[in-house]
Amino acid sequence: MRRPLCLIPLFAFCMPSRAQEPTAAPDAKTLPEVEKLLASTVPAEVAWGGYLAQRHRLRDAVRALGAALQRWRDRDDKQARFVRLHLVDGLVGCGAHVASEQVEFLLADALTREAAFVVIAAEPAVNMDALARLAMEPAEPGDLVRQAAARLLIHEDLHVPALAAYLVQHASSSFDVTVRSDVSADAGWNSAIGLGGRQAAQLKSPPGFPPLVRHGLAKRARKGAEDTIVAAAAGVAGMQHTRTEPGSFYAFEATRRPFTEAPPNSTVFELLGCMAGEAAEPAVAHTLIWRDAPTFLAACTKLRNEQRNRLDALVARLRAQKWLAADELPGLRITLEESVHDERTDRSVTLPPIPPVEPLGK
Repeated sequence: MRRPLCLIPLFAFCMPSRAQEPTAAPDAKTLPEVEKLLASTVPAEVAWGGYLAQRHRLRDAVRALGAALQRWRDRDDKQARFVRLHLVDGLVGCGAHVASEQVEFLLADALTREAAFVVIAAEPAVNMDALARLAMEPAEPGDLVRQAAARLLIHEDLHVPALAAYLVQHASSSFDVTVRSDVSADAGWNSAIGLGGRQAAQLKSPPGFPPLVRHGLAKRARKGAEDTIVAAAAGVAGMQHTRTEPGSFYAFEATRRPFTEAPPNSTVFELLGCMAGEAAEPAVAHTLIWRDAPTFLAACTKLRNEQRNRLDALVARLRAQKWLAADELPGLRITLEESVHDERTDRSVTLPPIPPVEPLGK
């Protein structure tokens, strides 16, 4: 009896060959070895090229890193995201000074946003237009890249057209008055801030890839930190860049908050104060003890007008510092929102309305 032929090994040999993902870290330390990895068509090898260029601080690898980044720019698969992460990480580690056009597209991806900003921030004068776009574009409320871009422009004294006007137009100061019958009256207010739940996902590095890297910005820089993006200026602390290697995965926000047209109001006033060289307060609260309507009206109007004058003086300082041109938006004013809380025990006499603010220039 003839034995049946075994075709399985033959079938295996007929399978089309494919590039194998590396299972261990490549032993590449020299520039030619890293450039070979960066020129590879295997995603993990390219990622290792970026990772090792950063680790060994191969400054001469910047050109190869940039070329690889452009080749992987339009790939939309999962591995391509991680390849781009390690390539821009390599640019950061090598202290690259490149035109913003090479990395600006990475700002749209939360995975690479901070690292791309660090590269752009290395040449603030050259990349002034990109920084201006960053400083004034819609972003998440707590996005530190937008804040850092504005801080860097101010710190470097780069007078970008429209930046000061943009901040003034989005600034809102509050004048808050509480009227009580006597000093010991208890307002009885309870306030709470709800942060709300945000869905988190586990971000995991693909098999065979280098350890994950995470770039971040901290609003308050540690004293003496070497990786501070913006030095302390005019009482406003700089933005510190941090780089960590959390391992093969870390928690990552799966959803992003709705974008806002401007940073939080407190940040806007910080930036305006930095421009003007003088601190600016976004909110002022007063407590007035009720005597009679004329006394209340006189005191409330005086306090409100003082706050209005301080805000107008802030805009005037922006013009004096050349952040605003003398003839730019002559009627530009910071919004002042007024609120009065009546907490009197006896409300038989209605609180009189505060007269409107006089137009600018009168």
